Amino acid sequence: MTLLVPNFYGGSSAMPLSNDSNMARELNTMGAGSDALASMPTYWGDQSYVAGPVYVGVVVCFLFVLGLFVVDKRTRYWLLAGTLVSFVLAWGKNFETINNLIFDYLPGYRSFRAVSMGLVIAQLAMPLLAALALSRILRPRDAAEPLGAAPTPAEPLHPA
Repeated sequence: MTLLVPNFYGGSSAMPLSNDSNMARELNTMGAGSDALASMPTYWGDQSYVAGPVYVGVVVCFLFVLGLFVVDKRTRYWLLAGTLVSFVLAWGKNFETINNLIFDYLPGYRSFRAVSMGLVIAQLAMPLLAALALSRILRPRDAAEPLGAAPTPAEPLHPA
């Protein structure tokens, strides 16, 4: 859900809060100083420490799903596969069978500080497919050309 909605599980583990927040009012009634607001834990998800949850955005997610229908098969399948693999890598202890297998046999996987780092792949693949979908939809085309015939990955870089 944090891919769609920013701060769905809260913000980071140490985030400054504004003076007009409910927490600030509660701390003022308890006599705590405003210094306590400088690094309040605002994340309530499963991870122990988070600098900030992964966020892609609802528009990018919508265009990503749209791209699964309008971008050519070869391009959309490797971007979808990369996104799904990154989700599986990020599940960590929630999908222990696969995580332990990858941890034991994939070189370099042990050096990840957090399994959620795997979502970097999705943060690259999802906007890329979204941009390709947008390029495909906005590109002028012949009347005989169907919308399903999609551009190559380099086409958005070279305007017509």
